[in-house]
Amino acid sequence: MPRMVSGYMSPQTAEDELICQKTVARARSKEGARVCASLWHSFLDPDHNLRPRAKEIKAPTLVVHGTRDIVVPLIVGETVHKLISGSQLEVFDAGHVVFSSKPDEFLRVVESFIESTFERSQE
Repeated sequence: MPRMVSGYMSPQTAEDELICQKTVARARSKEGARVCASLWHSFLDPDHNLRPRAKEIKAPTLVVHGTRDIVVPLIVGETVHKLISGSQLEVFDAGHVVFSSKPDEFLRVVESFIESTFERSQE
């Protein structure tokens, strides 16, 4: 796990580097290793696959994805977008932690999404 952190995050900012350092330190602890192992094993549980229920989502939905995310490939974000009717997909040149790698771009997209959602609700 510790070696994978910098790969899936694709650190681009000082904040990313700090998150990587803290995550690696945590993953190297006994408790951190146990939590990481449990998390990864949980992904295999069929009850965690909520894609069949995606069509039930009626709320405005913004799907954000990084092109350099090696843990969750872009095809997953694209699939989620297709499964949630009316969702908006925004793709960033970043790893798994888009909000940290591209904070200004991320905030601009999220603020615009919230504003447009609010405006539509007022119609």
